[in-house]
Amino acid sequence: MPLTQTAVKNAKPRDNPYKISDSGGLYLLVKPSGYLAWKYDYRLNGKRGTYTIGGYPDISLKLARDMHREAREHVAQGIKPMVIKDQLRVQNSLQLVSAFLSMQARAAGPGEVAASLAEAQSRLSAVALVHRRLYRDDQIESIDLSRYLGDLIDDLRGSLGDGWGSRMSVDLAPVLVPTDRAVSVGLVLAELVINATKYAYAGEVGPIDICLDQHRRRFRLIVADQGRGVVPGAAPTGAGVGTRSGGFGSRMMTAVVDRL
Repeated sequence: MPLTQTAVKNAKPRDNPYKISDSGGLYLLVKPSGYLAWKYDYRLNGKRGTYTIGGYPDISLKLARDMHREAREHVAQGIKPMVIKDQLRVQNSLQLVSAFLSMQARAAGPGEVAASLAEAQSRLSAVALVHRRLYRDDQIESIDLSRYLGDLIDDLRGSLGDGWGSRMSVDLAPVLVPTDRAVSVGLVLAELVINATKYAYAGEVGPIDICLDQHRRRFRLIVADQGRGVVPGAAPTGAGVGTRSGGFGSRMMTAVVDRL
């Protein structure tokens, strides 16, 4: 029998914790301390799990049911409810930091400091994009890298503005990888593409080729442009792609790639 608001309000602590069930695995856990928590028991891939929705009265019966319904939908898609909750927290934090960087860049005015802040904001936006795209997928422990990178490239096309989308050539072979590796590859791809749009064609729009292929147990990601490249004897510009002694972008990608 579904819970009523009256039953929730009248729940009293006992010597031991006990449950008051609603429906579909949703229940109110009443602890001896008097703390009341909404929880949802579910089964995913043959394993049992418990998702803590939140405490009562901060979360009402109606809100708990709404959150429970969303959690059930995620479980039906093969996604752990707490993963979605954690990713929402990450997204909110990234958006907040990005907003602070944008405000600081505007306050700094034109110059090297403002340019560095704007570049940091671009990289942070790329990280947020990676997380948002990754956890829309219906798999958590492993993912088809071609599908994930294809979606990420579509988002990059939209964020880079007019002209760039039509100049990107994409050839992605199916590659199944663990989720944590997909995050790293997505970050590298975003950095390479952003670097090419900023430095390869001196502010103009030009072709960018993206290729993903697999050979036995290894895979290869190529992001190529037809720009000017690195002048021999000169310091690399921008992100300094292609040299281990380049700028921040190069050092960041070296650190990420070394973890793969």
